[in-house]
This record gives sequence, structure tokens and C-alpha cells, in this order.
Amino acid sequence: MLAEAMADTGCDALGLDWTVDLGQCRQRVGDRVALQGNLDPSVLLAPMPW
Repeated sequence: MLAEAMADTGCDALGLDWTVDLGQCRQRVGDRVALQGNLDPSVLLAPMPW
């Protein structure tokens, strides 16, 4: 996975695409970096729940 190579660069965080399995990525990179993102963009167009 490319995430391991990116975590090895010394970065503090990785921004993840919504198609990436967050749990699987965490297992691969461990606690070396923070993970952010992973939001399905269709949520932005969904009706409000109230």
C-alpha cells in the first residue's frame, strides 16, 4: 500500500480518500502518522437529518 511509503517520509499526517479502508490503513502505518479524511463526498449532498 502506498500509505506505508508515504508514512515513511516523515510526514505528520496522511489525508485519505473515501475509498481507503481506514482500519486497514491504520494497521499498516501504525501510530507513525495521524490519519485524516476518509469522508464519502456524497454525504455533502445528502439531506439534513432534521
